[in-house]
Amino acid sequence: MTEKKNTTIIYQNIQTGNIYDLKVINSNPKTLCNSYNTILVDCDMDSVVVREIVSQSLEYQKFDTNILLNKETLYPVIAMDSNNTILMQAFANLESIYLTLDTNFAHYYSRSRKKIWKKGEDSGHTQKIIEMLYNSDLNFFIYKVYQNIAACHVGYYSCFYRQLLENDGFEHVYDKRVFNPDKVYSK
Repeated sequence: MTEKKNTTIIYQNIQTGNIYDLKVINSNPKTLCNSYNTILVDCDMDSVVVREIVSQSLEYQKFDTNILLNKETLYPVIAMDSNNTILMQAFANLESIYLTLDTNFAHYYSRSRKKIWKKGEDSGHTQKIIEMLYNSDLNFFIYKVYQNIAACHVGYYSCFYRQLLENDGFEHVYDKRVFNPDKVYSK
């Protein structure tokens, strides 16, 4: 794994499934291997989930339109299903958050394409919103979703389909793809 800038680290309590922290580091996530047993890596290798047993808890609040959001900020968003499986991590700006509220389907902001995108707009693998939550510091969101088919563009249910090993290798958490990306994205 080569060194990446701006790697998002999501900390998840494996007893409750709750997210208890999120931060961004400017170093190789492999350095975390010495401190944590389970590190899941996403398909783009720019987000990791650190799973551990902790006593910390984080309070979430249901999002409502009275919350004052910064128009210029990109907020990290964690999409989770009703079983607390982390499906993906992306970013949202103010406009995409309100589109999500208005349509009841997850919308995000693409940093590389510099535009808003609806999850599943190409594949049909949409995320219907069950609940939108934010943490008490209002520095990230959690979208609880019903995931249609799969979240990962390479065919797995979750983008976090593999575990990082100390030898810089990977072990698959999900062995089988749920769809063939060549057929879905061949248009």
